[in-house]
Amino acid sequence: MKNCLVLLFLMPFISCGGSNWEKKTESAISFPYTISGFINDTSGITAGMFGEIHVTKNGGKEWKKIPEFNDKYAIDALESDKFIHGGFEGLVGIIADGENSVRLESPISGLVMLVNFLDERYGCVVNKFNDIKITADGGKTWKGVQKPPAMGKLLAIDLFSKGGIYVLDARGDLYCTTDSGASWGKTTLAIQKYKIDFTYLSSNSASMRFSDANNGTIAVIAPDDKSPVGFVLICKTTDGAKTISTERIPCELNAGTKIFLSPDTLYLTVSNDKKITLFRHR
Repeated sequence: MKNCLVLLFLMPFISCGGSNWEKKTESAISFPYTISGFINDTSGITAGMFGEIHVTKNGGKEWKKIPEFNDKYAIDALESDKFIHGGFEGLVGIIADGENSVRLESPISGLVMLVNFLDERYGCVVNKFNDIKITADGGKTWKGVQKPPAMGKLLAIDLFSKGGIYVLDARGDLYCTTDSGASWGKTTLAIQKYKIDFTYLSSNSASMRFSDANNGTIAVIAPDDKSPVGFVLICKTTDGAKTISTERIPCELNAGTKIFLSPDTLYLTVSNDKKITLFRHR
């Protein structure tokens, strides 16, 4: 199948508002997509409506279409360059060779809105009913995770170990479990001064990666109703979000903007209906 050519703008490395993040590329994409994510300078994925999945190995200069069907709403990536995707009818798939998508055996009830995997066997999803489900056998079986009653609509999820899960909800509350949901701790992100309206946000409006229960990076969009230019807020913590350091990345946002942090937290992909922008940490 022929590769898709896109308009790619190479950007000079610039510091955004004193940030440690540099804009690497901007791409205007001609095919349908809902979300995009890069794991390094060259390797990335887009997923969207009508089963559209494309991957690139040259930084977005060319995109190869991966045969699939049914709408896609969620993506993840393993550090081994393998991509995970999920969407309509609870279907989850893995792209391990950059060429083919292999469906996991057992679909989940409801649309998959968030997906995150530790490896090819252990992963979790959030469906449209806000249910969290975990698989330990590569999708053959899925087990529901008990949630606190106060937990709101989930914007992002991350597995940091088998049984260790972080989730961020639309109230700005960060929840953590180390025992697959048997018990949860809650921390409200101390970012009130940025006046982010979390109720305005949707699935994948935030992205996060934790290496353990203490150390992690959280990214969340902060759109401005009065201007197309908002910012992505990057929060870093070494104590489970009891304290955080923050930096802002100014960029063009809208209601449909999705973001994706690479597993090593060095790359941030911001995608909306106009373009895909890749930032790289210095």
